[in-house]
Amino acid sequence: MELPSKFTQAQVEGVPTYEFAEESKHDLKVMMAFAEAELKNFYTNSGQIAPAPFFCERATVLLSKMKRWTETIKVAEAYLCALDEYKKNATKHHAKVWLSPKVSKIKQRLAKAKIKTDPSL
Repeated sequence: MELPSKFTQAQVEGVPTYEFAEESKHDLKVMMAFAEAELKNFYTNSGQIAPAPFFCERATVLLSKMKRWTETIKVAEAYLCALDEYKKNATKHHAKVWLSPKVSKIKQRLAKAKIKTDPSL
């Protein structure tokens, strides 16, 4: 999909993030780099291009499997913060990314990670 010329595509080392999504979905290092690239691209584009939830969701899956709860929280909160900003400024023409099942999974993993780090929650 071509973006209007005023927007940039999220990339890592010059490669669009979507190019390696499926083949690298079990590689935490790649998913973290791509999640970071998506968030950076969101802010570079003044919040007009939604950060793709796939990479953050996969990163939270992999971090949770390793019981790295603090990092899970950090990734999930960074994504959800950007998504809240995107949603706040979205018009009817913007993608409704916040309705994605992947966003729901990120929220679930965030809640679980918070309980794991503070059982009193």
